[in-house]
Amino acid sequence: IIDGTGSAPQRDHAVVVEGGRIEWVGRAADLSGDPARAEVIDAPDCTLLPGLIDGHVHLMCPAERCAAETYLAASDEQLLVRAVAKAQAGLHAGVTTMRDLGSRNFLLLALRDAINAGQLSGPRLILAGPALTRRGGHFHYLGWEADSAEELSAAVQRVCAAGVDVVKVMATGGHTTPGSHPLKPQFSAEQLRAAVEQAHSNGRRLTAHAHGVDGIRNAVEAGVDCIEHCSWLGPDGTAFDPDLGKRIVDQGICVSPTFGARSLLSPEELAAIMPPDEVARLLRNQGRYQATQRMVELGARVIASSDAGMAAVHTHEFAKTLEVLVKRVGMSELAAIRAATSAAAEALDIAHQTGTIARGKRADLLLVDGDPSRDITALQRVRCVLRDGRVHRPSPAAAAEALLPQG
Repeated sequence: IIDGTGSAPQRDHAVVVEGGRIEWVGRAADLSGDPARAEVIDAPDCTLLPGLIDGHVHLMCPAERCAAETYLAASDEQLLVRAVAKAQAGLHAGVTTMRDLGSRNFLLLALRDAINAGQLSGPRLILAGPALTRRGGHFHYLGWEADSAEELSAAVQRVCAAGVDVVKVMATGGHTTPGSHPLKPQFSAEQLRAAVEQAHSNGRRLTAHAHGVDGIRNAVEAGVDCIEHCSWLGPDGTAFDPDLGKRIVDQGICVSPTFGARSLLSPEELAAIMPPDEVARLLRNQGRYQATQRMVELGARVIASSDAGMAAVHTHEFAKTLEVLVKRVGMSELAAIRAATSAAAEALDIAHQTGTIARGKRADLLLVDGDPSRDITALQRVRCVLRDGRVHRPSPAAAAEALLPQG
């Protein structure tokens, strides 16, 4: 068992699940009771660990090119069907929780509630609903627009009243919106602070999309709870600022660097599946790995996240994000697993429910062939997944369905 806390694996252990919760954890030799009354999964060559948590997805985006035209051309029904397929594909690959940080209006709330009610299988969903951005700003077609501090605060109040779990604000421009620049801040520190205060007054955490260093600085000064991407982009490439990095650590701000499976591909492999401008941008940003490594060394609360839904990033390949954290960022296998389990649960404010293997927690569990504390790719060899105690077997068909062009 790898319990998700970062501790070394425990050998020859057992876990008892009842009523969707973990009832007992300990040495298999100490297990009592009548196993004939239970479904027994005996897996001597496997590792059991908490279900994985992807801290940043977009279930409504096609994972091809999330251009405004493609997104706007799809109907609400098409987007919702796509979201169901991608959520279930991720679940079968071991992702028992996803945080969706940008979708059309509040359509995903119905999906979240149906999964929670047991009407539909799927991962636990933590939802932002529409991201908040400037008029014509990054992801304006997938969010709500506001310019002033007053408008931004009012927008936060509206999304909270609608029932979102977290608030997402675009602190800088992005790469996928024409006319938007990832280096340029979209909001001042004062405007972001108004949004943070409004979110906190509603009992919600606020996470900020930020690529450029100036936008990261504004987000830190505003007191956001988490920074998405945290790319440290400057005019000449990666521009890591150690003093600002230390402020992030000192303030306890989480960092969600969004390294998808495509980060493992060679330039030739990227060129085969992505447009030349996208490939060139990704290759220019190689310094992000070193910047994230510096953040880890400073003691930052780094969580695993993929940005699934963006070009060539899929929900069912999330285990490869942990491979990126090990092979590109230099994290240990246990640290990478913790970034996708207990650390992510803490960042998403669900640590009381999931993220570790402990008595009383929800039975969100992942069983894989091999030992991922020695070989992180073992996470890609899924034997079965438990979500709230319900057993799900790997389904190649579900992953293939999620890859079908939709909308």
